[in-house]
Amino acid sequence: ILNVHSLSCIYHAPGFACNKYLTMSRDFIPPSHYDPTVVALEKTIELAKNSGAAPDLVEALEGVRNLVTEREEYTLNTTTKESETCRDIIEKTNKHDWETPFQEGKTTWLLKPFMMSGALEGQFLKAVLSLQKAKRILDIGMFSGYSALSMAEALPGQGEIFLL
Repeated sequence: ILNVHSLSCIYHAPGFACNKYLTMSRDFIPPSHYDPTVVALEKTIELAKNSGAAPDLVEALEGVRNLVTEREEYTLNTTTKESETCRDIIEKTNKHDWETPFQEGKTTWLLKPFMMSGALEGQFLKAVLSLQKAKRILDIGMFSGYSALSMAEALPGQGEIFLL
């Protein structure tokens, strides 16, 4: 059974931006906006609607959710854009079939694209490493390599990154 609900979508990818209400699977949360606050608000809004809560309450909850998503949209629009290679990792991670390896026992749990670091996190890591003038990085735990590549892009020519 596909568990579908309505949510405000803030998602940015090359040639695509959306800021509107969509109906989508609860299993899909755009990686650039996986925020436990938004997930909790969505559940609360759904509960309020299903229990017949006052329309003012539902509207107030939706307003709070929109503040969170609009803040991220603003941040994404004013942050330096990630490299083409990083964008490619996001695209491929989102398109990859994660269900099959899980069903075949190749992964311990069902991996999902929202587990990947996003553009904001990648740019933040690059900024911190640049400020520190880091030459060596140890990255423990890697999903699809987005954060590792973001950090590697901040290294000087002779820099090293170790991935575990």
